Amino acid sequence: MRRKLFITYIILVMVGSLITGALCLSFVRTYYVKNIQDKLVSNGNLITTTLLNLVDEKNEIDYMAMAQKFSSQTNAEISFINDKGYILADSSDSLMLENQINKPEIQNCLHGKTAVSDRYSKVKGERFIYVALSPVKIYDNKVIVRLGMSLKGFDNLNKVFLSCTLISILIGVIVAVVIGCFFLDNMMNPLQKLNNAAKRISNGNFNHKVRINTKDELEELANSFNNMSSTINNVVSQLNYRNLELNSILNSITYGILVIDINWNIILSNPAVIKILRLDKNLNIGDNLKNSIESQELYNLIEETFDNNVHKEKELGLRDNDDKIYKVYTKLIDYDVENLVYEKGIVIILQDISEIKHLEKMRSEFVANVSHELKTPLTTIIGFVDTLKRKPGEDKEKRQRFLGIISEEVERLKRLIEDILLLSHLENQSSSNNLEEVNIYKELDDILYMLTPSANRKNIGINLIIEKNFTLYVKSKDWFKQAVMNLIDNAIKYTQPEGHINVSAYIKENNALIIVKDNGVGIPKEDISRVFERFYRVDKSRSRSEGGTGLGLAIVKHIVSELDGSIYLNSELNKGSEFIIQLPLNKLDAI
Repeated sequence: MRRKLFITYIILVMVGSLITGALCLSFVRTYYVKNIQDKLVSNGNLITTTLLNLVDEKNEIDYMAMAQKFSSQTNAEISFINDKGYILADSSDSLMLENQINKPEIQNCLHGKTAVSDRYSKVKGERFIYVALSPVKIYDNKVIVRLGMSLKGFDNLNKVFLSCTLISILIGVIVAVVIGCFFLDNMMNPLQKLNNAAKRISNGNFNHKVRINTKDELEELANSFNNMSSTINNVVSQLNYRNLELNSILNSITYGILVIDINWNIILSNPAVIKILRLDKNLNIGDNLKNSIESQELYNLIEETFDNNVHKEKELGLRDNDDKIYKVYTKLIDYDVENLVYEKGIVIILQDISEIKHLEKMRSEFVANVSHELKTPLTTIIGFVDTLKRKPGEDKEKRQRFLGIISEEVERLKRLIEDILLLSHLENQSSSNNLEEVNIYKELDDILYMLTPSANRKNIGINLIIEKNFTLYVKSKDWFKQAVMNLIDNAIKYTQPEGHINVSAYIKENNALIIVKDNGVGIPKEDISRVFERFYRVDKSRSRSEGGTGLGLAIVKHIVSELDGSIYLNSELNKGSEFIIQLPLNKLDAI
């Protein structure tokens, strides 16, 4: 732009200078010619008056002498011409000149007025200004007095003036260039500042301000530019905040969210969907996803949504070797421009419902198991009650036996109902935030004291191993005791007579570990992951014979979870089992 302005400025200066020089030259020429015309007319009138005086005095007129005399006095060529165009006398002694009747000045003066002609003289070979006065009667002739003056002097002056003008123009152009460069720099400096500011904005720097103090439109433009920059900065900041907010929300959502356009190019995604669909982590917005969907069922669902323009909802598995189940929602998104609806793409939401399905299955199994567990003792009770009704005279020994069985089944029902109620209570009531003190040695010793009779019936030895007593703080002491009691009671039930059980407790890092280890029947490896499920039994017939409800370990796991702890199981079939409860110390006082 600087070069264009500079070239335009130079052209304007040169054109202006040339026009000015041409006007000046024209003015000088006009003035010079007018001055000569006036002088020739004045001299012509003087000559005419002289001729008329000679006529009045009746003197003989020598036209040649008079022409030469006045020519020497006026420095002009003087001719006397009759009204037929013939030259009577000429100061240049050019009597052999052709007839002058056709000359413009002669033609015009014959009409009774002074005529002027600026023309090129072929005889003289240069330009002349001729003035011809209207004819006067001199004796028998009508005489025209014509005066002529060469413009050769003016041409010489014109050359000098032109040279001076060109030199002046050159000097003026040089001066104009110097001054123009100065003013051009001053004019371009604000524009350069605006240009630099625009580049900074294009690079994302919206805080730069343009300072221009020209008190003109450029300053107004700079202020408008600064206001625009501030507005853009505010808008971009808001957009960045919204993007961060949106990204934070998307990143925190466990559902997989994916938005693609009609060409399968990614518009939006969150980390969850990348993980669920096992997509390349390097995929960016705008990358095509059509060949990255492994699940043919999901691919077909998306295609159906595009083709039928309807909302889809379906439960499906993404891979044959994966037991996870997802609920997939697909819906077209569009936008309205001037009442014309354009399809923009599709939003896909994947919800992992594997846990929900697992819970539904567990609930179904729980209902079935509860029904079965309740039905079995009830059937037994009803059977024996019916027998007693039908045979009231049955001997006393049988009656006592039947009543004993009924009593055992009632007790079994009671234990089952108590365990169900306890489990329900644990699930529906949160533990207190207040911590209760548990003296490990005292509480474990009390539990063993209560369970020793059961162990003695099978001649099972129970050892309590605590190298250093400590105090543990838990949310509920009763829950803690219930969990440990269930583990030890379970160990007694599944340990053969003459077996032994070790109960130990110690501190590891910031956790308290309570371990119940037996040398009983053990648990097969394939059943270890399921023993904490409700009503799950490794050996169902043996479990019932031992009086178990199938809810003991489920209760233990739930209690440990409520106490912010974890439970682990190590077991091998026919070699025994080891249950480990890990609880946070929360607060510790060594004793």
